[in-house]
Amino acid sequence: MGTHMEREATKISNSQLGELLVHEDSIISFREGIFGYEYLKHFALVELEETEPFIWMIAIEEPEISLPMLRYKTVFPEYELNMSSTERKILKLGQGDAFHLFFIVTVNEEQEQITANLKGPIVINLEERLGAQVVAPNEEYVIHYPVGGTDHQTNE
Repeated sequence: MGTHMEREATKISNSQLGELLVHEDSIISFREGIFGYEYLKHFALVELEETEPFIWMIAIEEPEISLPMLRYKTVFPEYELNMSSTERKILKLGQGDAFHLFFIVTVNEEQEQITANLKGPIVINLEERLGAQVVAPNEEYVIHYPVGGTDHQTNE
């Protein structure tokens, strides 16, 4: 009993998050890497109860590198992303295929501010376990979009 789980899990250790058991199906390949970490090609998606609603992207090759992310709906529900055919090809996404969209967040503890990168979202095709950081063509999407803490509802 339980051998199926053990066979497909890897233990990784991260000083911030501790020791984690990562299952094979949570490891996403980033063929192009991500900005600033182009040399890293495999990241585990990890959700921890104690850090909700954050999802962690932890580099398999260097587990000390962990990037907190939020689902786009948590930050900017009306976000729209038009991917190029090249980006779709990298992710093996057809025109109507579903994908998961996340924003990498930066936590500035001094200013007690969390910002999300709307300009370079992380797109993941879970079925193929492929991911890419794409550049949103929309001019209004910024790298440091304020999240939480204050009420930033727009009055239209």
